[in-house]
Amino acid sequence: MQPYAHRIHILQQQLQPSQAFLLTQAADFTYFTGFRPVTHNEREGFLLVTIGSAELFAAAFSPLPVYIEESVVAHSPLEYLKVTRSTHLARVATSIAKANVKELIVDDTGIFASELKLLQSHVASTQNPQELTFPFRHLDRQMLWKQRSIKDHTELEHIRKAAEIAKIAIHQTLTSLHPGQTEKDVAHAFDMRLYDLGADGPAFPTIVAFGNHATLPHHQPGDTKLINETPVLIDCGAMVEAYNSDLTRTIWFGEKPSAEYLKIKSIVDRAYNIGLEQLQLRALKSKSLTAGEVDRAVRTFITDSGYGDEYIHTTGHGIGIDVHEPPSVYQTNSQIIEDNIVITIEPGIYVPGKLGYRYENTILVTSKAPQELTK
Repeated sequence: MQPYAHRIHILQQQLQPSQAFLLTQAADFTYFTGFRPVTHNEREGFLLVTIGSAELFAAAFSPLPVYIEESVVAHSPLEYLKVTRSTHLARVATSIAKANVKELIVDDTGIFASELKLLQSHVASTQNPQELTFPFRHLDRQMLWKQRSIKDHTELEHIRKAAEIAKIAIHQTLTSLHPGQTEKDVAHAFDMRLYDLGADGPAFPTIVAFGNHATLPHHQPGDTKLINETPVLIDCGAMVEAYNSDLTRTIWFGEKPSAEYLKIKSIVDRAYNIGLEQLQLRALKSKSLTAGEVDRAVRTFITDSGYGDEYIHTTGHGIGIDVHEPPSVYQTNSQIIEDNIVITIEPGIYVPGKLGYRYENTILVTSKAPQELTK
């Protein structure tokens, strides 16, 4: 049984009669229907959800999920989802009119202003000239994130597999490093291992940083060659069925790590464990915990250790279909950490011109204990 009917049903419960959602972001199509747009610069879909129906508008050139294709071949339409092979806004407007929608709640974070203007024009053309044009309302994405953040069984299966593959691939990559390899060589080798292990690909462009390149958290691999006695940072993840994992490992390549490297490694590793302990205490004491509290505990330790100015990003983030999802694990975030949320914990210290060290795992939050999926 596909999980999509249940997910759509939960979304429909947020609607009043005569309201509808128009979703426009690719990740939402995947979450609610399994449809995975391929391109980033072409319109491949819309999802119209009313209180009693859902319709996926998918471009004719885009592949559909297997379960949808099977329903077409079997001439057995899905009860909870209609599929229209067009993204023409006139078709969307016609469906809006047929559903007797009086208020359209649009996710305008994933639609061009020109598309929205054209949609409004098409909607107006379907209405009785004597009627006032119904209102378009902005979708509060926090409502969607509240649903998407809590991972169901199917999602967790995909994330676990993505974590396991990334864990194996990073071990194979680190144990095969040798002088003369470039950052690009290592990144490519890691990505190829992901495919060989059954992933759909990397979760994001793999980061490989030699030496002081690791002082930039999102450094992209270049032609710098690996030499002995230097730090190596790799930030990577795998994608499986649209779901992602994320981990970072930093090692010293050689036999004589510098005193500063060892000091920073000790601080970051302890900071990571402090973040993990916050999740463990949440489970042990059955107490509420906010994302901000996790970050503050980690950040305070790093600051007290003398490196507060060198900790330049959040302690972590949610992860699922999107690599960066709510909750942001940052000191000002009051969002409660709930069971079956998947987050990263990834403290790091970056000393300009010298070295950077980060340690990260993908972690499943449960009522019993946090599970380090990539460790």
